[in-house]
Amino acid sequence: MPADLDNTATLQCVVYTLTGSLIPGFFVSSIYIQNPKYRDDHPLEIKRRFQVVGVACSISAVITYSLLAWKYSNPLEIMGVHLYGTIAAAVIPTLHTAVFYIGTLLICYLDGSWQLLFSAKQWRRSFKDIIWLKHIIVGPLLEEIAFRACTAALFLHCFRPWVAIVLTPLFFASSHMHHLISDIQDGLAWKSALNYRLVQFGYTYLFGVYATYVFTQTGHLIAPVMCHALCNTLGVPAFAEVSLFPARDQKWLWGAHVAGMLAFVAVLPYALDSSLYTFI
Repeated sequence: MPADLDNTATLQCVVYTLTGSLIPGFFVSSIYIQNPKYRDDHPLEIKRRFQVVGVACSISAVITYSLLAWKYSNPLEIMGVHLYGTIAAAVIPTLHTAVFYIGTLLICYLDGSWQLLFSAKQWRRSFKDIIWLKHIIVGPLLEEIAFRACTAALFLHCFRPWVAIVLTPLFFASSHMHHLISDIQDGLAWKSALNYRLVQFGYTYLFGVYATYVFTQTGHLIAPVMCHALCNTLGVPAFAEVSLFPARDQKWLWGAHVAGMLAFVAVLPYALDSSLYTFI
């Protein structure tokens, strides 16, 4: 390879890596450009954050597009925005993620809460609830744009895929640590707040690894967005709820939890085979 081409490739990777590393900080810091006047869950504060984080994501996406255009003729495709494979990317990874929650879904069936999924009234109420929109629609979309379509897309073209899969979630998990501020403002002791957020860091990192892997395998932004929305809906597996059921049922519920997690791992290489996402 001629020296000038080698130098250009090196420069591209330096710029890609630096930009990909700065985008998460830009994403989080945009929240604090203006001092919040209300609590995190106040509707006016949520609307303000939709606006400022939306602008930050738009700027990040434009910068990422411009940098990828330096090397590629199809930057949007690299960022996971294209038509082919859309249906498969929206459905298959979401169903695969649901397998992980078999135990939780069984509990939802037994306690009757699953019926809310088929209630038009509940869906109308949800779309009018700004907190629900934050956690299930807007939050997953904006976070996946920033961390997968921007940061991961830039990293994937400088590092081996496994490096990007391990590295990108560190930024994703760290971006949630800023909630320590509101925890302490709400009166939680700083040690308790730190312990809680460190636990959150752990499972958020693991989800970030999975979401980045989903992105690399499907080549689609919609895939991690759907998985993110589902995980935010169901939360952590409902282990604690098992104890609320009669003793005779508890072993079956624990079995469902374990079976779901084992099936999730076993099916992973098949559900996320990249060849599935090249057609519909």
